[in-house]
Amino acid sequence: MKKFKKIILSILIAIALISAASPALTANAAAKNTVKTSVSKVVSTAKGFKVSWKKKSGIKGYQIQYSTSKKFTKSTTKTKTVSGAKNVSATISKLKGCNATYYVRIRTYKTVNGKNVYSSWSAVKKVTTLNHKYIAATCTKAKTCKYCGKTSGKALGHKYAAATCTKAKTCTRCKKNTGKALGHNFKNGKCIVCKVKNSSTGKITYVLNTKSFKFHRTSCGRLPTENRQDTDLSRSKIISQGYEPCGICHP
Repeated sequence: MKKFKKIILSILIAIALISAASPALTANAAAKNTVKTSVSKVVSTAKGFKVSWKKKSGIKGYQIQYSTSKKFTKSTTKTKTVSGAKNVSATISKLKGCNATYYVRIRTYKTVNGKNVYSSWSAVKKVTTLNHKYIAATCTKAKTCKYCGKTSGKALGHKYAAATCTKAKTCTRCKKNTGKALGHNFKNGKCIVCKVKNSSTGKITYVLNTKSFKFHRTSCGRLPTENRQDTDLSRSKIISQGYEPCGICHP
């Protein structure tokens, strides 16, 4: 009889211990997150990449880690959190630049008692951002990568063609002009520079200053004594050659 009582007592003690431990066991089970996901693919973009993964349920979201180190060292690793179990992709941008290698992994998380509980990490995927794509150099800009802005070499610099009677010195690449047209220099009815004929009627309409590129009325008190050229051309034709009206006589 005594033996039977000891057995009953042992059973009651065991039941009591199990009952006492049950809440702790249940809490520990709830605190674990065993819902893993994996990276489906990683696609390179300019200065970044797009990562996709397999959708999971029963979680709150995902956490992505990316690093330039295989070991995901603290100084080289960054983390991006994506809330919402329905999301299956995210874009990482504004990274170092082109042709850079990154290692990517992902895990899920859920919230238990106000705290995020994470699953273990997925297998790691490697991705290299897009290589440089240079835009050709111009007169004022060196060859420049359209993705990251890195420059290579030097600007071409302007390549000017000589000025003519009617056109200022002009860059043959970008068409930028500098200075002014030379203006015609007529002698015996023909320009000695470009050989164009003068349609002069013999009547002087304006006086040109071929150095300052100003034109005056014949009655102006500031007529040039040097670099002077008399002309019978119309006002519009003179202006089209790059001349400006005198600020005194306002021709």
